[in-house]
Amino acid sequence: VSMDKPVVVYADAKLITGATVAFWALEYLGHNDVRFLNGGIEEWETKGKALKTGKEKLISVNFKANVVKNRIASTDEVVKIAKGEIRDVTLIDARTEKENKGDDIRSLRGGCIPNTTTNISHVDTYHVETGTIFSPDGLGMLFGKLDKNKRTIAYCQTGTRSTLLYLELRLMGFKDTANYDDS
Repeated sequence: VSMDKPVVVYADAKLITGATVAFWALEYLGHNDVRFLNGGIEEWETKGKALKTGKEKLISVNFKANVVKNRIASTDEVVKIAKGEIRDVTLIDARTEKENKGDDIRSLRGGCIPNTTTNISHVDTYHVETGTIFSPDGLGMLFGKLDKNKRTIAYCQTGTRSTLLYLELRLMGFKDTANYDDS
């Protein structure tokens, strides 16, 4: 991966978070031109775009990370939010409503982090069958009441599903988005 060239991340429809994890990780590592292929490889093929089937040897390059620290929320930061010591932050739970309420427990405890602003399940932000994220209008219905100028942190259980919200928030113009990878 070269810092001089755009990087396009994609997955098939069922593995959308595989692509969004890569998107977030590359942005966190400082790549300034990461792109997401909405709808993945299936959408590419549906549009009649060509695919190469042969092997291609790429030129070896050194990737020098330039970590963008504000793109990750630390456990210390989230604990301070939970305790009310940091207040002017939007904290979004990207898990299902049942997980958020504690009815579906997949870890040591159920429920959500104290002072969570809202619960917007990642599966409610894209077309599951096609792997395409909603249009800006569709995303606006979900995220439209949130302040784009506030620090906005998405979390889930493992820091994976929340990367989809991270991508969507970035696409919508949120200024200071982060993923809580230690979720």
